[in-house]
This record gives sequence, structure tokens and C-alpha cells, in this order.
Amino acid sequence: MSTPVPTAVNATLTVSNGPKGLLYTWSGSNIDSNGNFDFTSIKGPVQVTLTVSSSLQISYCQPAAQTMWLGKQSSGRPTQPYSGTEFSAPVFPNGIVNQLRWTDQNSDGLIYWYVLLLWEVDPGHPTGQQIQVDPRVINRGASK
Repeated sequence: MSTPVPTAVNATLTVSNGPKGLLYTWSGSNIDSNGNFDFTSIKGPVQVTLTVSSSLQISYCQPAAQTMWLGKQSSGRPTQPYSGTEFSAPVFPNGIVNQLRWTDQNSDGLIYWYVLLLWEVDPGHPTGQQIQVDPRVINRGASK
């Protein structure tokens, strides 16, 4: 039996300065304005590429496998990288640290929270500071 080719989903997180701190704008396929992915309309695995775009000094934290935490929404906000078989470990495709790619098997019908760990360097934090952004992923059920 052959493994299905994952459906490509591309999204962008644009980070900019706002009057009360950083502003986050999400765009792309299967993602809403809060950064929540909804894969219920896709059958089979999904390969997600999430790009950070900013004129600020912002990138993903490193290494790639540690820059995104995933956990079932029912367990609360995740505090460590995902451990399981539903998602692959995130990687930086082609070594680009403003792009993160992972595969979601999209088969269990569960809702997951994901936390992106970003790194910002600014005048107030010249050596950098970690920023956490925490949207969610909604998976399609295996029986659908």
C-alpha cells in the first residue's frame, strides 16, 4: 500500500510593531486570522510550511525541532516539543530559519494547541528575547 502524498499548506505569520506591542497577522491556506489551522476539509496527511515575515529582527528559535510545541487541546497549553506519531518533528527547509515545516498525519480528529517560539532582537533586548505565539490545529477524523 502506498503512502499518500501530503497536501501542501502554506501560511505566513507577519509580525510588526503596534501601539501596544507586537501585532501578529496570519495569512495563507487553511488558517484563520488567529493562526488556527483547520484541516477538516483535507483528507490525508498535510505538509505545513509556516513562514515568519517581518521587518523586525524576528526568527524562529533554534533548533527547529524545539521551536514548536504541540499538545492536545484537552491537556492544556503545551510546554515542550510534541512526542507522538501524529506530527513529524519541525525542520527548517533548506536551512532557512524564518520557515518551519512539519507534517500532520491529519487522522485523529483531535484539536491541538501549538506554540511557536520566536526570537526577537530589539533595542530593549539587544541579546534577544523569546516570544511565544499559541494558536491551534484542528485535525480531520480518520473516519471522514
